[in-house]
Amino acid sequence: MSPKNAEPGGHYAGIIATLSKPEDLFDPSIGNVAFKDERAAIILLNVQGDVIRSLTAEKFYATDAFTREKPVVRVFEWMPVGFITELRNIGNSHTVPVGNIIIYSGDSKVDEITFNQSQGRILRESSRTFFDSWNGALIELAPILDENGSQVKDENGNVQTRFQLNPSFFRMPFGKYNAKLAIGYDDGGKYKNLVQDFEFWVIPWKLLLAIAIILSLYIYYRIKKRANNKKKS
Repeated sequence: MSPKNAEPGGHYAGIIATLSKPEDLFDPSIGNVAFKDERAAIILLNVQGDVIRSLTAEKFYATDAFTREKPVVRVFEWMPVGFITELRNIGNSHTVPVGNIIIYSGDSKVDEITFNQSQGRILRESSRTFFDSWNGALIELAPILDENGSQVKDENGNVQTRFQLNPSFFRMPFGKYNAKLAIGYDDGGKYKNLVQDFEFWVIPWKLLLAIAIILSLYIYYRIKKRANNKKKS
């Protein structure tokens, strides 16, 4: 039972259980290092009344999937393409946004990414950042893994990458794309929608340059060979 003066909406609490005595952590006799085993649980409650669920999109943009910092990126050389979505809950109760990020090339739908697969909640009067990525090219970047299966990072915290061949995806994205964030959430039986767009380009210029050089050399070889044959005749 909630207190009579409790405000409507979401209220949250945490329970932490430990086998250690709190005073032992400050006992100088145990030395400079101490270990403790704790278990925690988060409790989400809703108080009936004028409960309002309302989300706003603070950010939605494409970014490098492997950098520690996530700046806005509009031109990519290789896939995957990362997406940052920051949503703010301006209501008084926690909310679970669900939906998709739909990739378009012109008017044609290219792919679809499920948004918030883990069903993460956004607490009242707070914001939450979500990361998604668009994968699935014949040649794309993949993280380098160590012997333990962990991603290898440089001194700046960026994930080191290598090229990966995906025969099951016989496509090489090229050109201009539009990512459409289409999500919704429940507000007391009413379904609210939120839509955002972001345009970006995928241009594998090094690959295109290599192909152009190979074609140029081939054409030069054919012309040279034809000229030599004419001289001999």
